[in-house]
Amino acid sequence: MPRRRSPERLASSKRGNMKTEKCDYSGKMMYPSMGFQVVRLDGSTFRYIDQKSEKLHRIKTNPRFVPWTIFYRTVNKKGSKEDAKKKKSRKARKQQKSIVGASMDVLRAKAKQAPTVDKTAAAKALRKRKTASKAAAASQKKKGVKKNKSYGGPKIKAPRRVRMSKPNNKGR
Repeated sequence: MPRRRSPERLASSKRGNMKTEKCDYSGKMMYPSMGFQVVRLDGSTFRYIDQKSEKLHRIKTNPRFVPWTIFYRTVNKKGSKEDAKKKKSRKARKQQKSIVGASMDVLRAKAKQAPTVDKTAAAKALRKRKTASKAAAASQKKKGVKKNKSYGGPKIKAPRRVRMSKPNNKGR
């Protein structure tokens, strides 16, 4: 008894190309003698790979929201071969070029010096702000103004919820 060949192997055999069609609902490939065709009264024809596809199409379920269909997989980018082979893009390397009148050594020295200068300037500004706020607090203490942190303004009572009784409609 000869071995049965899969449809993929039959399609690529020396005998010639097999005529394949797509299921109108799922988008899956159908080989000869697979699936069935439905013809409506208006003459439109639909090919389905199985009863499940036919039923879902009949009740107008959108194949883009059914996870096992090819349309869902393409919309949601599932299992595409391009993702696996995606090449990492190279980042452009920054090249430093010397400026007329300054060599590379001078530029590198300035670049290393810049972060330390920024840190010292930020520390000085912070100290200045702290001393200013302390001075303002001391001047308010001399005047006798007290800061009450817990006071948030006058309290307003929330309106009381009134429960409504349900009407008694027991067959009356």
